[in-house]
Amino acid sequence: MKKSSTEENTLFFLDTWKLVHSNLRMFRYRLKQHPFSITEKKILTSFYLYNKNKKDEALDLLKIKIQDDTFLEGIRYYLKGLIYNQHGHFSHAIENLNNSVECFKKQKASPFIINSLCLLVNVYSNRRDIQKTSEVLDQLIVVEPQNDSQKLQKQYAQMCYYSITGQTKNAVSFYKKIKGQSNPQFEIYRPYFLVNLFNLHATDKNFDQCFIVLDEYKKISGCLVKANYLYMKCVLEHLTQDAPLYFYSKDFKDFPELYMQLKVINLLKSGDTQEAAKVWNTLSHHNKFLYDKNFTYTGEKSLFYQAIQKHLGNIGELTIDEEKLNLMETNLEKMAYIFSVCRAPIQNEELIRLIWNEELTEISLQRLRKLVSDYSKKYNAKVKAFDARYKVV
Repeated sequence: MKKSSTEENTLFFLDTWKLVHSNLRMFRYRLKQHPFSITEKKILTSFYLYNKNKKDEALDLLKIKIQDDTFLEGIRYYLKGLIYNQHGHFSHAIENLNNSVECFKKQKASPFIINSLCLLVNVYSNRRDIQKTSEVLDQLIVVEPQNDSQKLQKQYAQMCYYSITGQTKNAVSFYKKIKGQSNPQFEIYRPYFLVNLFNLHATDKNFDQCFIVLDEYKKISGCLVKANYLYMKCVLEHLTQDAPLYFYSKDFKDFPELYMQLKVINLLKSGDTQEAAKVWNTLSHHNKFLYDKNFTYTGEKSLFYQAIQKHLGNIGELTIDEEKLNLMETNLEKMAYIFSVCRAPIQNEELIRLIWNEELTEISLQRLRKLVSDYSKKYNAKVKAFDARYKVV
């Protein structure tokens, strides 16, 4: 049966869409030479910008409302969901992806609905919502992939489910099977599969396997890969080797959730619970399911969870018995008692108040420095000074 002109246009649009990954030169040629509508050009350009890691520019092009084409409107919603998911704005991603699915359902047959459903699985798994992930997977069962890319997307959706349900053995075996299928699109999706494997091994505290996966991951090029690699390496080495956390905002410009997680870990490590709480609240605003009150992470026992647990000792108020403190004869005894009962860093101002019952001045601060030095020598202790605080390390 001969295809209608609308069907032919849709297929040509989708074929051009795929060229972003396979043949950029041809993609640019078609975008320039083919008589796409203004809306089609904006959507294709947006997808191109997304893949160039220019997500804000990509999102700007999607601020259009398409009234007379449910297919293009579905694609527009899909792209918005893709970008919001990358930014960690999961509620916005879910809203747009559900709209996308509804648009495609209005069509007699849509070759793109599988893309939206697969991405929806990914978002729900990022939010650690097992029930919703399972529900969308059930919808995917009856949808047949139309090409190699969609086949891998569907397989990745299954991998996401293995990941959030802790099925490490199934995930490892599934990955090996997919790797051996010689799908020409595999390299595009390989980093996503590896991140899931890494997270499963991390949850199992199988850190040797984490380093093996990380070694395979670092050989792949791409902006997403670089950000994930820096994050995974940074936290893994911090947990296993007690390495310092070195990270820079420019490396996570388009991946704010990863950057904010690193900030929380670092701030808790230093004892700055107030600043850590501010960053935590931002994370919670975008994903209240994962980031609960009092630095409670409700997801799997990932590297991030383990790092938070590592530094929980830096959280809490001072638990000092001031009556007992005031009965002590020497200031050195007072300092030893304070450091023995308080694991969190203590502000200079609070130490001066507790020991001398004075306000912070240059003179009292000099006296405090001298006392800290005497304490370190007498008790052979290492006391770290940072951000107007002291802590025994």
